[in-house]
Amino acid sequence: MHRTKLVNFIICMELPFSVMDHPMFTYWVTTGVNPLAQMISRRNFVRNCREKFKIEKHKLIESYKDITSFALILVVWTSSIGRAFMCLTTHYIDEN
Repeated sequence: MHRTKLVNFIICMELPFSVMDHPMFTYWVTTGVNPLAQMISRRNFVRNCREKFKIEKHKLIESYKDITSFALILVVWTSSIGRAFMCLTTHYIDEN
């Protein structure tokens, strides 16, 4: 449970994997979040992220299996502070 929440947190906050190596992050997780938690290694964390990706990819594939046609729209832009963004949107009509 702890690993899943940690993976979700770092992905949702768009933090780099290197945050796992920072002493203050380790301190925050092991004292502030859950004193009983043990930090996982960066290598295991990356492995957990890849597993999460595969699960979410499978869910997405399953959700599209009955759709015969759809349109994809890809928009790429850069913010005023130079940060790049990409958004992929799918439009489709299902049976409902």
